[in-house]
Amino acid sequence: MEFYANGQLVKSLTGAGPTYTVTLDSTVFNSSLAVGGNTLGVLARNSQGMASTANSVTVYDVPYPQTLGLVFQPLKFLTVTPSTISADATWPDPAISTPTLNLPVIGTFGLDFQVNPHFEYNFIGSDWELGTGDDNLNLYLGNNTVSGKVSLDGSGHVSPVTGFSDTQISIGLQLSDKFPLGEPFGLLDLLGPGISGVVSGVPVVGNLVKTVSIQCYAEPEIDGDLNLSFPGFQFQNATFGGSIALTAEYEPDLGQVGKLKAYVGGTPSVTFQLPSQPPGGLLQNAEFDAYAGIELQTWLFSYSDQYVFLKLAYPSASPNLAIQPLVAGR
Repeated sequence: MEFYANGQLVKSLTGAGPTYTVTLDSTVFNSSLAVGGNTLGVLARNSQGMASTANSVTVYDVPYPQTLGLVFQPLKFLTVTPSTISADATWPDPAISTPTLNLPVIGTFGLDFQVNPHFEYNFIGSDWELGTGDDNLNLYLGNNTVSGKVSLDGSGHVSPVTGFSDTQISIGLQLSDKFPLGEPFGLLDLLGPGISGVVSGVPVVGNLVKTVSIQCYAEPEIDGDLNLSFPGFQFQNATFGGSIALTAEYEPDLGQVGKLKAYVGGTPSVTFQLPSQPPGGLLQNAEFDAYAGIELQTWLFSYSDQYVFLKLAYPSASPNLAIQPLVAGR
């Protein structure tokens, strides 16, 4: 039994068979990104020297960049098919986790960071793509945990003939948090500070007032994306902006019946762009939504509904005062 790598005899076995096994290392093949760049052939020859019809298979010997190996270990590819090779990784491993520090004014501070990138290369079209997973960044600031996402996405074409081409790289950052603004206040405090405290001493009425308290929250979010292209990581464009949702929430105690939350709030947001584009120049868009909603959960059913009663938007800035249902479910 004779084994050929790219038409060159590399191993010959004799014996009764019927199974013949050889082990070959990558030195007998050429690093190639093209389909058919390497072949492994085998044929049988009898004692009189007559040979059978040769059979061959395609072998992929992919040149592996050392920098890519820092994240995707070469022996940890999860999926290999005749046309693609792909891998998932956890990086860094172990995760970056700073000790919790006590800082003036801010209070406690800490950081956890780990991404789950996915890489895939297609042999047929010589295309590759890279992406990261969901939330992978936590910042601990005082009593709050700020959730975030660092993203690195890319795609392109690479071959022995053209090298890297059509390569696009996108780097993104997103941070969000939700925290209370001050202490809960009574419903009657909307008429004047301290009124709820005064009325709370009145028999019967006081007990009713104590069950009605409102908590205000702020929910800021910032995000940005930077897009680059090869060669030379040339700058293409970037967007960055943020929003801050301000809500007042009322959650009465329903006991074992279930949970109820009613809320009203508004969210201003703005997005900037580079380079500047018409009609707003550096300002890509700006929006403001005012909304109200309700969420109810019981052991029998659940219900949620949210309405936008004011919506302002730029560049198509026209106030819409009609109530618009955004989310509804039963």
